Amino acid sequence: MLSEEPYPVKFATIKESIDDLVLQVNDFEKHFKTVQSENHPFFGELDFEYWQKFHVKHFTHHFKQFGLV
Repeated sequence: MLSEEPYPVKFATIKESIDDLVLQVNDFEKHFKTVQSENHPFFGELDFEYWQKFHVKHFTHHFKQFGLV
């Protein structure tokens, strides 16, 4: 499912990227007000709490990858 090469840059500036991230987080929270769980392609059905845990681990991985933490 994952490509060997990184995806092309989607946004022209870091501000655009951050603004989109805020929108995505808001949509994520709104989504889980109407559903109990959602399928993750690797981990299967996850509820809101487990999606949050996954996101923390995923973000931390990338923050370490780029020397941000």
